[in-house]
Amino acid sequence: ANSRYLEMRSLEYPEVDSKRRHSPPGWEQEDVFTELSIPLGVEFVVPRTGFYCKLCGLFYTNEETAKTSHCRSTVHYKNLQKYLSQLAEESLKMTEEGSHLPQDDTGIVPHFAKKKL
Repeated sequence: ANSRYLEMRSLEYPEVDSKRRHSPPGWEQEDVFTELSIPLGVEFVVPRTGFYCKLCGLFYTNEETAKTSHCRSTVHYKNLQKYLSQLAEESLKMTEEGSHLPQDDTGIVPHFAKKKL
């Protein structure tokens, strides 16, 4: 999954590889940092729209790839299993804690907070 992500990133930013090969010969590192008020590399800040898997932390530019290929991957499946196990464990803990309530509180239904990934 990581190799797909890196492959996708290199396809997404082809200008990075070409500019690295053709760097100006006279550039000294000290010269770059003398004017801190000048933003450098602004051409690399570009708007992107895509699809992000909150379970795996991977970004895809193509919806079909994200939902079809990625969601069938072993990495995604393992992360999903881990998440569902944690969710069930938390739910069980909440249920156990609720079972020790005094009799008059048994009618109160707990509100579970959704876990942010």
